[in-house]
Parts: sequence; structure tokens; C-alpha cells
Amino acid sequence: MKYFYTLQLKNSDLARMETRIQVVDDNAHKLEELPSRRKVRAKVKSGFEWSLEAINNLMQMQGMTAIDPAILQVLKDSDITEDFQMVARQHVTLKGRDGDTGTIWVYPEMRIHTLHLAIKNGVDAYGQVERLQTKKIQVLKPESVHLIGTKSE
Repeated sequence: MKYFYTLQLKNSDLARMETRIQVVDDNAHKLEELPSRRKVRAKVKSGFEWSLEAINNLMQMQGMTAIDPAILQVLKDSDITEDFQMVARQHVTLKGRDGDTGTIWVYPEMRIHTLHLAIKNGVDAYGQVERLQTKKIQVLKPESVHLIGTKSE
């Protein structure tokens, strides 16, 4: 299975990606009746879409300083998406009896990262930047992905 965390700069919402399942092999299709032990191999692809506003709200819930709206807009206009995206790939085996259902829960582990920004501090008459001021801001970023498998009986 593959699970994606992506950063969307145009939207300000959280969204779940559509789960796609591609069955690679199913031993029930090869026989006229269901086998005593059915084995299905499949590829599963799903994920979650973040926004900078959602990350900012999560930071506030954790007691961190919110990112200034002007800086949020600058981050939206930059190419920061690759730094906030991640994908987890895991081989998962689910076993059960007839009638059992399995569920895979996925959640991220967030870590505090420091972004180093360069802000123009002086511009000459020709529009050339003369001085830059550095600014550090703290931001939450997905660091790892946890998968938990459950089954109902």
C-alpha cells in the first residue's frame, strides 16, 4: 500500500484522497467455487491533503505561535510543497475468517521544523534589493507515518 501526505497551496481545507484499489491476484477467480482459504493480492493507494492554514491551526492548538498571515501568503507563493510532502509504502498482510473485515488506520507524526526566511530589508531607487534580513519561524511538518491494522470479528 502507498499512503500520501500532500500540501495543497490553493485550498485552505483538509481533504482525504480517494482510495484506489487494484486487485492483482485473487485465487477465487481461478476456481468455480470459493476456496477454503482465499488469498487476494491488491495495490492500495490513498492519502491526505494538507493546507498551510490547517497546519497553522494545528500549531495554535499545540500552543505554538501562529504563522503571520503575510508570511503564510509568501509561503503559498513559493515552491514549498515538496518539503511538506511524503509518501509511505508498506507491505501489509491481513488475515481473517469468512465475514471478518480489516481496517488500516494511518496517522502522521508531526515534528517542529525551523524555516529560515530571507526578507528584503532595503531596496535602492532601481528596485534592487540591497539588504536581506533573516527570520526563523517554527512550523509543524509530517515526519513519519504510522499504520495500524485492525479487524472485526
